[in-house]
Order: sequence, then structure tokens, then C-alpha cells
Amino acid sequence: RPLVSVVIPNYNYGNSIGLCIDAALQQTYSPLEVIVVDDHSTDDSLNIARRRDVTVLQTPRNSGVAVARNTGAAAARGEILFFVDSDVALRPDAVEKAVDELLAHPEYGAVCGIYEDEPLIRDSIVEECRVLQAYCWRMDSLGTVSFLFSSLTAIPRKVFQEVGPFNPRLRQTEEVDYGERMSARYQIRVTPHVL
Repeated sequence: RPLVSVVIPNYNYGNSIGLCIDAALQQTYSPLEVIVVDDHSTDDSLNIARRRDVTVLQTPRNSGVAVARNTGAAAARGEILFFVDSDVALRPDAVEKAVDELLAHPEYGAVCGIYEDEPLIRDSIVEECRVLQAYCWRMDSLGTVSFLFSSLTAIPRKVFQEVGPFNPRLRQTEEVDYGERMSARYQIRVTPHVL
């Protein structure tokens, strides 16, 4: 089975980074490595990551999520890159289901998962509304899309190398840019099986 590199970009998510890393380490899939790329956090999230059995890297300066993802991808050894944001905790079978989809469908450039309808940490009504909106948006997007849900997505390394890195100049909408570039060559699938 192909080695999967779970790449977690992080900036000031001390409240959730531990849950995110622990969920990545508890996947049913093997072989797997976990790489956390800290984008110069000012909270305790870097120390939280360092207390776990993962590779921890730092960007040269605070540069945005695209640079953090690219840094992790460059250090990764896996044949499949699984990007997950630091405020997301994967279900135990998320990586396994994503790999199964990619292996069964070589025409897929990426398999994107969906959020559940409740937040990982219930700390405000705003967070609950944001998560519910993201859940509904992804449920409405099931199937083939032209954009990338980069907060929860698996990409074969060969596809990532062909499409190229995330645009480091974009601090927002980097996933839209990446999806447009990828969908010109490959299908991007959103599935409810990767949670």
C-alpha cells in the first residue's frame, strides 16, 4: 500500500491542533506519516505539536497556508499527500477511504472529504453556523467539482508534482486557484465517505 503523508498546516490553532494530530495518528490506514507545518504561530500550538510523535516544520516567516502546505509537501515521503487543516479531526477511516477512492479511480486528481455538521470544538454560535454552512456547501457539491476543498483532501504526489505547488502569493482562495489548475487535467471528487 502506498505511503500516505498527512500534511497539517497550522497558525494559532492551539485549541484544536492536538485533536487534529491525534486523529491523524489514529488512522486505520498504514503506512502513514504525519507532518505539521507551523506558520510562525504566536500561541502554544507549536509546543503542542512537538509533544507528539510527528515531524514538525516551520515556515521561514508567517507566509500563509499555501506556503505551509507546500513546505509539508516538499518534506513528505508519501506517494499520496493528504492535506488536513489544523482545526479538523479526521474520522479513523478517512485516509483509508480516500486512498481506496484514488486507487480505484486513476482519473481522479484529488478526493475531497466533507465536514460533519457539528464543530470539532463547540465554543461559539458563530463557529456552529460556519461549520453547518461548510457542511451544507460540501453536501451540495458531492461529485465532480472544479475547485478544491484543500482543508480535507488527498492528492497523489505525481498529480501534485504535475499541477505544481499551491500559489504562494495567495493567502486566500489558494484552493480555488489550485482547483482550476487541477480540473483542467484531472477530476476532483467530493465524497461523503471521507469525513
